[in-house]
Amino acid sequence: MDAVPKVTGTFDAFDGRTLSHRAIRRSVYGMWRFAWFGLIAAYFVLLGLFIWLIEKVGLKFTGDGWMLTVACILVPALCVDGLRRLINRLADNRWYARGVPRQVEVTYAIESEGLLMSSPAGRSIVFWTSINEIVLDRNRWLLIGPGVGYFLARHLFSDASEEHAFISRILAQLSPAAQARSSGAYKVLTSLTVS
Repeated sequence: MDAVPKVTGTFDAFDGRTLSHRAIRRSVYGMWRFAWFGLIAAYFVLLGLFIWLIEKVGLKFTGDGWMLTVACILVPALCVDGLRRLINRLADNRWYARGVPRQVEVTYAIESEGLLMSSPAGRSIVFWTSINEIVLDRNRWLLIGPGVGYFLARHLFSDASEEHAFISRILAQLSPAAQARSSGAYKVLTSLTVS
């Protein structure tokens, strides 16, 4: 029987995330990856232009001049934010052009060794020993591991009791230290009504 090909080595916990992030940015975003610098520069150029206009008109920082000054600071910020949204949309379109679907169905299952995440792209298991903390971040549960976070959207649960049961089972699998760090998750769970 042939041996299974494998490679083994060590690397810093954040190297994989940093290196893959850089490679993806180069491959997918191309020159757009430098757009953030352009956005910052655009903001300062527009801000400088508006400050020059304020001085040219001779407005003071009192009365109506103060409101116009605030508007002159906010307008460039809103323009830059609009450019940021456009750049993000263009980046998303570059992903879609590479065959990335707009939505992916993901299944989360509690297994004896960890949380199994399955999608048409593959399966991944996060071992219980690698989950350091669980926190609620807006509308998703975040399972924090070594240098990475996995999310579990709250809308996946049919009701509060299902959410309570699922998250409680995950918490029960964690180490005592991880459970202690997840004190906020326990508070959220007690606020959920279990019927």
